[in-house]
Amino acid sequence: MTGRAPTGHALPGHALSGRALPGRLLVVWAVLLLVLTGCGRQIEGTAVAEGTYPDPGSTSGGIPDDVLRECELVDPEQIAAAIGSDSLRHAFYGAICRWDADGPTGVVRVTFNWFENGSLDVERETNQRLGYTVTDVTLGGIGALQLAQPDNPSSCGAAGAAPSRGVIGWWVHYRPGTSADACAAAKKLLELSVNRSI
Repeated sequence: MTGRAPTGHALPGHALSGRALPGRLLVVWAVLLLVLTGCGRQIEGTAVAEGTYPDPGSTSGGIPDDVLRECELVDPEQIAAAIGSDSLRHAFYGAICRWDADGPTGVVRVTFNWFENGSLDVERETNQRLGYTVTDVTLGGIGALQLAQPDNPSSCGAAGAAPSRGVIGWWVHYRPGTSADACAAAKKLLELSVNRSI
């Protein structure tokens, strides 16, 4: 005995035999072929370089003005006044806008969102699914929603139709246990927003 297994038989402890290897390779190639061809698709349109957003009504390209200004829908001084603070710090500008402030009860966090293709129905459904209390309110002459976390009365939101399109929302988060009214602050910020136009 030379220590070699006869052709076509697996070595002791070896999972692959000479006959199984071509079959397994065939399966691997078939799966790869399906994945690579089944997941591909052609998308109509024109490629745009990263960082540029062409205006559909313009041939000059560039970033639409409202993308850069949506976080400025309400003046920082008005945000600070609505939450009972003297100052406001930008914490994040991007898909949403965030500010931090020092209030009479400690740090206050404020969040603004604008979903340009959103609706109040989607906001209602999403917040109900999260277990939040959703209440219909009227602010600035428009139908809106008050959004509250049942286990955190120091945090509250308000959502309504955006000045141009979609839905906007504000959330105010005071420190837990504070007596400040987060819902009143969020509704005030929404009122200020619906009276503006970008």
